[in-house]
Amino acid sequence: MDRHTIIFTTDKRQKHLCELLCGNRELCSFPEYERRRKLQGENIEKVYILPTPVSKLEQNETVKEKIKEILKEEAEKEKITVFGGAITREWKTFLEEQKIRYMDFMEQKEVVEGNAKITAEAVIAELLNKSAVSIEGQQVLVTGFGRCAKSIAKKLTALGANVIILARSEVAREEAFSLGYEAYDFPCGKCIATQINTLINTVPALVVTKEILERLPKDAIVLDIASKPGGVDFRMAKELGIYAKLSLGLPGIYTAKSSAKLFEKAISEYAPVKNDGNGGRLWIFQIII
Repeated sequence: MDRHTIIFTTDKRQKHLCELLCGNRELCSFPEYERRRKLQGENIEKVYILPTPVSKLEQNETVKEKIKEILKEEAEKEKITVFGGAITREWKTFLEEQKIRYMDFMEQKEVVEGNAKITAEAVIAELLNKSAVSIEGQQVLVTGFGRCAKSIAKKLTALGANVIILARSEVAREEAFSLGYEAYDFPCGKCIATQINTLINTVPALVVTKEILERLPKDAIVLDIASKPGGVDFRMAKELGIYAKLSLGLPGIYTAKSSAKLFEKAISEYAPVKNDGNGGRLWIFQIII
């Protein structure tokens, strides 16, 4: 049986993933793939790889709906598998209704742990791009204490920054304290903010509020890596003249190849390429969207 892997590409991660997977590679436009798909024969196993995060498809409603149409049509006649990162509830509902087998990269332990480490490196690269001062000696406030926050705090500390943690969970604060960080609940944020050079948010809820922002120094840097729309009051930051950026998909910018390797390993374990002994051919279609 032939196998077609179709990669919808939005950043360098998908480009590198295309290079890592086995098969004859072909770059084509969306309209060209649609035309060729209609000419393809039956008995083809198809693997579709959506962007990471899948919410990037929201930027183009027409493309999103076309992809859904393709998946629905293919699910009716062929065996297909869908991969994607941070698959939204809307997409999960759609895939389940069509009885399509799928895997979310960001629900796989090895991917999540590996992604946290490379995200931390990417955050540091972003910070160095935006800040006029070195990391050593900075006062850095990290909101949240999940995997990404822990990796960020660890790497910044190793570079000489003084890291302070804000976390809602008492358990998280106790863990942070046990690792040597100052750790406080969010109501304390407005008191700490006056001494902060950099604030890095990892919480996907509005936690960096006016009360915190208006006490930050005017030259402070605010980076938000939480899922869109983030956890920073960006309107207020703009009014106050504070630089604040929603920095999504940083691994796709700074550590794309390492991120692609994590995805490739997950794909190979979940849907391994098998030789059926009948001379099946492997094709990879990279579609820029």
